[in-house]
This record gives sequence, structure tokens and C-alpha cells, in this order.
Amino acid sequence: MKIEPLTTNEILFDSFLIENLNSFDEFIEIYEKYKHNNSDKTIILTLDDLGQAEYTSGHSIHSNDIDETEGYDLSGLDKACFENNEHLGYLSTPSEFFIRIGNFLKQTKDIDFKSVCERDLTIDEDEISILEKINLSPFEYLY
Repeated sequence: MKIEPLTTNEILFDSFLIENLNSFDEFIEIYEKYKHNNSDKTIILTLDDLGQAEYTSGHSIHSNDIDETEGYDLSGLDKACFENNEHLGYLSTPSEFFIRIGNFLKQTKDIDFKSVCERDLTIDEDEISILEKINLSPFEYLY
């Protein structure tokens, strides 16, 4: 197993890539270790393809204006966020993460499960069956 920190300028929080896992139990052990050692943080593990997840998230961030800085006090941000005393125009440091959280919460505050269901979102029975199988044994679907 290999765990290495991700260090791109688009990640606004501590992120790690885990490779060569041998079991789902090992995956859960990593979660428990990080949660124990970082009790003040939210730990999220995902089995997503990193490149695809970043690509899809980027589209969502941009199309929903999640990185919009208007109305936020930028005076306390890391100096790396500025060039010639002007904000770069995109979020690039952990000091800016509060902006992304704030915009997300503003846009989701009036959304509840009932309103989502009223949009007639559907999923085929075959897809539900596949999701159930994946949740029972995720590692069978990773290779």
C-alpha cells in the first residue's frame, strides 16, 4: 500500500492518494487511523478515479459559481492568493476554502430531499442492483 500527499495548486485542503490496497478492511483502517489522528477534521475517502473526479468537480465548481469571491473579505488570505495586490481570481490555497464552503451552503440552504425527488430523477432497477452489489463488495469492482 502507498499513501502520498497530493500537492497541486487546486487542492484547498489536505488530500492523499492511496494506491495498492489489498482489501476493503485496509481501506477502512486508513480511515480510522486518519480520523483518530485528526479528530478536528472531516475525513472523506472515495473510490473515485482521481482525474475523473477532479474533472467533474471542476465543471460543477465553475457552472455553479462555487469559487465566486464577491462579498467575501479577502484580507486574511494567504499572500500566494495575490499578484500585484490583486486576488488571482481563482481559489488556490487552503486559506480560501471558506469561500467554497460558504457558496455551497448558500446555494443548498433551501434544498431538501423532497424537493430533489420532485424533479423526477430516476434510476433504473438494473443500476440499483449494481450499486447494491458494489456496496456489498467494493473491491470486486475496482479491478
